[in-house]
Amino acid sequence: MADCCGGDSPASVTDGVGPVTATGDKPADIAELVDAFAGDLTRAYMVGNPKTITMMAGQDFPYCGARGGEVATIPVLTSRSVPADILALVDPTGIAMAGGGVSVRVSREGTLEMLDEVTQQSMEPGSPDVGPTPSSVVSLWQTHSVEFLTEISVNWSSVRPGSVAVLDTTAWLAVNSPPE
Repeated sequence: MADCCGGDSPASVTDGVGPVTATGDKPADIAELVDAFAGDLTRAYMVGNPKTITMMAGQDFPYCGARGGEVATIPVLTSRSVPADILALVDPTGIAMAGGGVSVRVSREGTLEMLDEVTQQSMEPGSPDVGPTPSSVVSLWQTHSVEFLTEISVNWSSVRPGSVAVLDTTAWLAVNSPPE
């Protein structure tokens, strides 16, 4: 929903929003982001990658971190799906969302790959992430199990101009990086 360059459909709410360029002076950069925002600040949320928000944390912004928090009493939400080089200020009352039908499919024939942790590896040929991941497999037929696949169609769009402002935080990434 926030990845402006992901090529996904529907487009992110940040798609087409000209970013404010960060200078490295975080308090001044946040002031510029707020200045570029035309939405309702009393309803706004700051949205960023946990690493980006962690880089903000410190003396100037002591109430934010990897799990969110607040900046100038604006709630901060974190998500790993937000690119690390942007910080968005979003007025959710200017975003329209529509949900479509739900489809549920059931199968008793198939094999499930069981993993204890998420690897987030791509399985596209030629991807540098492709490689064997140790796991066990379970046959649905042999274990008398059933699998469900549930899908829902959703779409969203920024319907009020100025409901989203974006800060390009590339200058922050060049200055420091969060602790690992």
